[in-house]
Amino acid sequence: VLAGVAAFGLDLPAPARFAQFAAAALLAVLVGFALRYAVALCAFWLHDDRGVQAIALVSAMFFSGMILPLVAFPGLLGTVARHLPWAAVIQVPADVFLGKAGYLGLDGTAGLLTAYGFQAGWALVLLAAGRALTSAARRKLVIHGG
Repeated sequence: VLAGVAAFGLDLPAPARFAQFAAAALLAVLVGFALRYAVALCAFWLHDDRGVQAIALVSAMFFSGMILPLVAFPGLLGTVARHLPWAAVIQVPADVFLGKAGYLGLDGTAGLLTAYGFQAGWALVLLAAGRALTSAARRKLVIHGG
């Protein structure tokens, strides 16, 4: 990194962008927790969650933008990938940091708020699903004498 900075220079974003990124990163942590919690709850019904964990890991790596940015995905695959919850974990915070958070064709503040709304929406949906699954798991555990 130092050699790259020396050879090409480094343009850091404005301090406001770091604050915007911090908010996106916090929402990403919330979505990531909710995804992992829902996957972990599968163990109540499957008794061995290794298969679900493996599928979740591959899905997270592929659909989050960790391996390849989602904007590089072609056609319908790219559209679908950008609307899945995994995009809220890596791709959206990266877009916010780079100033490319123009979701749904919106730029500037509207695009930033749309990106936050996307993350918050998935967090709410996944946390609600986790709550419902936890309730179902408690009933199952009590029925089985636990």
